[in-house]
Amino acid sequence: MSKVSIDFPDYAHFSMSQSVRIQDVNYRKHLGHDKLVSMIHEARAAFFESIGICELEDSAQGYILADLQVMYIDEAFFGDELVFDIAVTEVSNRSCQMLYRVSKATDDKDKPKIITLAKTGVVFY
Repeated sequence: MSKVSIDFPDYAHFSMSQSVRIQDVNYRKHLGHDKLVSMIHEARAAFFESIGICELEDSAQGYILADLQVMYIDEAFFGDELVFDIAVTEVSNRSCQMLYRVSKATDDKDKPKIITLAKTGVVFY
């Protein structure tokens, strides 16, 4: 089986926190993959909002996701506070790659535990 490989850069353009809610937990008592993807979408929307782009506004400009890759690395559970870091790479006049690093705090404040790495291809129109 081939494995997705995502390398997050040494920088992030945006960061936000989200808590794992009870409705985000699956029958195995950890964050469900579908809820994680929704949380990544929430982080992307917050990033765009921070640069003046509102997903819900009617505009002549918009974007679509061309692809999504997700590397599940570790688990998250109800009540965990997750940090979503976003880096934008491969920027052109019509598209970019958005990389996501999802992590949670550990006892060692300098070494958060990475839960997920993800990447979306964004095409602007």
